Amino acid sequence: MKTEIPRYDIIILGGGIAGSVMAISLKRKTPALTILIIERSIIFPNKVGESSAEMTGLFFNRFGIEHILKKQIPKAGLRFLFNEHNTFDPEKTDEFSSPSFKSIANGYHFNRQQFDEDLLAEAIKMGCEIRRPAEIIDFNYEKLNSLVRIKYEDKEAEFRATWLIDASGTERIVGKKMGWQDNTVTFDTAASLAHFENLRPITEWDKLQSDVWKNNAIGPQSQSTIHFLRHGCWWWHIVLNNNTTSIGVVYDKNILGTPDAEKFFNDYLENDELLKHITQGATRGAIKHLPKLPYLSKQLYNDGLVVIGDSAAFIDPLFSPGIEFICQQSINLTDLITDYFKNNKMNYRKWNRYQKVFLAAFSDRIKIYQDRYKLMGSYDLFSNWVQLDFFGYFCFTIFPSVVFPGRMKTPPRFLFPSNLVYKFVTNRYLKIAARRKLQGRLSTSLKKPVSYSHIAIPDGFTFYLKVPQLFFIWFINYMRIEMDEVGFMFFPKKK
Repeated sequence: MKTEIPRYDIIILGGGIAGSVMAISLKRKTPALTILIIERSIIFPNKVGESSAEMTGLFFNRFGIEHILKKQIPKAGLRFLFNEHNTFDPEKTDEFSSPSFKSIANGYHFNRQQFDEDLLAEAIKMGCEIRRPAEIIDFNYEKLNSLVRIKYEDKEAEFRATWLIDASGTERIVGKKMGWQDNTVTFDTAASLAHFENLRPITEWDKLQSDVWKNNAIGPQSQSTIHFLRHGCWWWHIVLNNNTTSIGVVYDKNILGTPDAEKFFNDYLENDELLKHITQGATRGAIKHLPKLPYLSKQLYNDGLVVIGDSAAFIDPLFSPGIEFICQQSINLTDLITDYFKNNKMNYRKWNRYQKVFLAAFSDRIKIYQDRYKLMGSYDLFSNWVQLDFFGYFCFTIFPSVVFPGRMKTPPRFLFPSNLVYKFVTNRYLKIAARRKLQGRLSTSLKKPVSYSHIAIPDGFTFYLKVPQLFFIWFINYMRIEMDEVGFMFFPKKK
């Protein structure tokens, strides 16, 4: 007698952040859904180390996982450290900082191993089933009736699902099996990383503690995400626990070529005076290399088939957009999938709109990073560009999401006017950078030991003043850069 194949409303391939957040979102809206999560690992591996922005905090508040977030280290802010003279002397370095002030939504540094485990446990607690560790042998796609074959506890098993959700990350199980093509992405970056133990204390190499940070931020400077900005690349420094710190580099291959990954990593740490000082004498784990970061699938769904998170796209880790996109996708997909079960049919108009909006949003985000690496080493140009980003992020993402919570599910897009402004300013930055390189000049304006972004989500009336404040901070500093360039044309010897 043939055994009947177990059937689920939803099967999720992968139990990491994307899979667990998707499961939690679905269960919160429709508890009766039967959901099976298939996860290959016995325990989640240590990953890069990741942080979240304020917008992600708004999403996580909605998902009701505050008890999980409390186990993570609060993200005290962002710091960008520049060293155009390649020196250990703090008097010749510059910093652009963005302290995190206490607000309705704050970010975190994630110990991904612990965070992923806690999220998956929460999904199971809410009624999801799990097969772990389980190897996904194959799946056969049928419209709203897919068959998944796995190996679990040394036996093969089969399951059917109305909806199959690929949250396998860079494995991209569905996209590869279905032959879904990627959009052409000329932006080409790679990354190398390692975990370090017993690094020099931050007090030995950092600048004097900032009173602005000390008096206002939710945590000390040591709990910020630290970026070391260099020509064509940036390095991160993320504290994972008391002994372990994740250090890695993301570099643009269009600028720096395709070097031997391990040699590039070791040589840079040896030749960059500040990074050398930080890592000297520390214990380093194995170097992990990711040869190509950006990609974007041309297709995000089919009837009964969905990709989410890194299975769909990966842009760049600089401002940690991945988790934010996962949250936005999960909210939209939860509405679409539960609508299917309610009406027992696909609403193709809504599904097609979802795909169109997110593919466009992913492409727009790529625009933000496309030329960014050409300005990485310039203190004033890069920091001013980030000020423009923060203004746009607050104005078009945070502000509408707080005032109109339903707007939270819509990813930010470049509108026609904002696209024109962004293109114009980008071209100006690039022309200024090219001129300075030709003339052998470094950053010449905004010269302060530390400058600040002033981005925050305050309570009360001051929340509405943030949009003009952030605009004028960017605009005034942008005009300083332009005036500085004009001044050099007339008085080059004084610059």
